[in-house]
Amino acid sequence: MFSIFNKDRRSIINFATVLILLIVCVIIWGKTRSYEFVWDDSYFIVSNTALRSWKMIPNYFTDMSTMAGNGLSKVFVVYRPIRNISYLLDFKIAGLQPGWWHIHNVLLHLFNSILVYLVAKRIFKKGWLPPLTAALIFLVHPVQTETVAWIKCRDDLLAAAFSLLFILYWLIRRKQQFNKWDNVIFCLLYMSACMSKVQAIVIPSMTIAIDFFTPTQYHNHDSENVNKPDFIKSILLQWKTITCLAITGFGYLIIRSSVIGKISQTDYLAGNFVSTMLTMTRAGINYLVLFIFPMHQTADYCGMSPSKSIPGITEIACSTCLILIIAALFILRRRFPRACLATTWIILALLPISNIIPTMQYMAERFLYLPMVGFSLFAASVINYIQKRHPTVALCILLLVTVTYSITTSSRVAIWENNLTLFTQTVNDTPEEAMRPRANKLLALIDKGKYQEAIPVAEKLCRYSFSENSKVSAKTSAQYAASLGFSKLMIGEKAEGLKWIEKSVAVDPTYVQPYIYLGVIAGMDGKHEKAMEIFIQAIEIDPLKTEAHFNLAVAREKQGLLDTAESSYRKSIELGHKSQEAHKTLAALLWSRKRYKDAADVYADALEIWPNDDELNYWFKRAINE
Repeated sequence: MFSIFNKDRRSIINFATVLILLIVCVIIWGKTRSYEFVWDDSYFIVSNTALRSWKMIPNYFTDMSTMAGNGLSKVFVVYRPIRNISYLLDFKIAGLQPGWWHIHNVLLHLFNSILVYLVAKRIFKKGWLPPLTAALIFLVHPVQTETVAWIKCRDDLLAAAFSLLFILYWLIRRKQQFNKWDNVIFCLLYMSACMSKVQAIVIPSMTIAIDFFTPTQYHNHDSENVNKPDFIKSILLQWKTITCLAITGFGYLIIRSSVIGKISQTDYLAGNFVSTMLTMTRAGINYLVLFIFPMHQTADYCGMSPSKSIPGITEIACSTCLILIIAALFILRRRFPRACLATTWIILALLPISNIIPTMQYMAERFLYLPMVGFSLFAASVINYIQKRHPTVALCILLLVTVTYSITTSSRVAIWENNLTLFTQTVNDTPEEAMRPRANKLLALIDKGKYQEAIPVAEKLCRYSFSENSKVSAKTSAQYAASLGFSKLMIGEKAEGLKWIEKSVAVDPTYVQPYIYLGVIAGMDGKHEKAMEIFIQAIEIDPLKTEAHFNLAVAREKQGLLDTAESSYRKSIELGHKSQEAHKTLAALLWSRKRYKDAADVYADALEIWPNDDELNYWFKRAINE
């Protein structure tokens, strides 16, 4: 009877926990359903036509060009086929309407929070408060905003989901000697996690840490006797599984390296290994601060300066702190095993992005998504320790931390609404010498048509890039000049605008955007033949530039060259033009030539991408009735 009562009580607690997580998740993260695609979503999703057909799935595993659109797979050196499959599912459900894509991110985050709860239950074994603590901290921590609110971070969500499923299954089965089907499940989950993001490569080492800090009693299949809890014994019992996982991990790394063509994403960011590692000691302490006091967040840590090869006081202090943390793991492992396990989880999860093998940046808050599991378990350990002595105090602390984090997160997530809100806040969060956030804000202002506001931003960037001590590349300087010139043109300062656009071309003749601006201005002046020449020149420089093909189509249509205009419109669409404009103008051209069926086909293709567009729906119905 008591067994049944306890079972019912556990079910009620589990249900109540999931319900609490669901309610909190909707309150904090539900607003993202109205947010736009932002930042790199444009390259990984909007312009990536590889995400629009089931036939492309095999290519995700073998072809780097499917990772990003506009030929940018060489810039973004990533291998994440599972993320692409997830994106493809979103596209088939909602096209390029970002609402569902954001909801998908939120659902994955909720799922991961529930998995954290289940993992914590297995680790803490007794009590409901520590697992609830772990789940709530993971769900509402302000550092999670980038991963959850930015669709591009789907890879972090998926890698964590498969990793947590792996860990949970390990905890469920670890009292037994694993059989071959267990090994198959482990290897599939491990490979899926790695195929989502390489950061998951360390997951098997976390199971070893679990067995080291929280050993269990293993049942021998050949006997009913219970073996003495022993870390070495557990390793010996699991050697087949560990071997299978090692082969799986090594196989993944071979596949990844063969597809991307190299092991690392780039060279060492600080110029050499030593300087980069010294810089990463500062990054490590910054991460620690973000875990505990997430008050100074930013979406872009590009302003972080590299350390020199000879460590300074800051690097020595940071290195000392990190060494002390590692030493504490061994000193306190018996007294606080779960806290030490949680800390080890954080360290292991940070290793793949520690730039030992170079990555593309020193820091990013999305890198903390998998380590956040460890921090959540650490917080649960603290609450568990306090609860044993002062249960009411432990509950009050959890409520206070949860409410504080929730308020901070709710405020922070709002900056991800669109590019302008994101980069306006990022400019405020970064030092004056960080140019990339300001360049991104400039592009966002131009995209929103706020040219008057864009000009002072562009002028500041140009002053910096054309100064004597500037180390900005020619292409970047050309980008700043072209943006300033176009903004001035759009507010009527034609002479000044043309001067800056021509300067952009002179600085870097291979940068294509100023040619498009010049072509658009020529078209606005009625010089369509000249515009055509400029757009053709732009296409010769960058054959994948969708704007060049689209504007060439417009110029050709103005000149009455309807057949070639049609082919240019279709090329723009094929390359992934980011708006409905190319489909609408092509369909209108076909309609004017009384090719109603062809126009209907174009509208149908557009509706697959933008299913909720009222104008497309209206004209599609008109076309099929003609």
